[in-house]
Amino acid sequence: MLLWIALPTLVIIVGVLVITIGHLRDSNASDIERESLQRASDAAARFDGAFRAASAIAATTAQAMALRPDLSESGIYSQLGANVMQSRVIFGAAMAFDPAVRTMGDDLFCPYVCRDGEGLRRLNIGRSTYDWHADPRWTWWHEPIT
Repeated sequence: MLLWIALPTLVIIVGVLVITIGHLRDSNASDIERESLQRASDAAARFDGAFRAASAIAATTAQAMALRPDLSESGIYSQLGANVMQSRVIFGAAMAFDPAVRTMGDDLFCPYVCRDGEGLRRLNIGRSTYDWHADPRWTWWHEPIT
């Protein structure tokens, strides 16, 4: 008699547990997917914002250089340093000049300023680093010119 009551009750309880666990697993998977998509979307928005800020700094610098093409070497390095300091997501900033317009002695003039510990480091990316002007592999220089 006890078996006739306990066995069906046990089957019902196990059935309810299996259905509940299945539902919870599906619900959990859905919640995890939704949260993952939200986190990815948030990260993409932050990434996009950082690039938009860096792009705005670059565009402003290009406009400033168009207004002051005769800016001294020191002034150019100062401008690049100011660009780097405007945003913590910018590690370095550079300008590359056509040798027909401006050189550093007989070398290419590509001033670069980057973060270095607590300060900034200045250097010229000339031929001793790599010849970005003569070598067509460096598309960052050749494609905009073309």
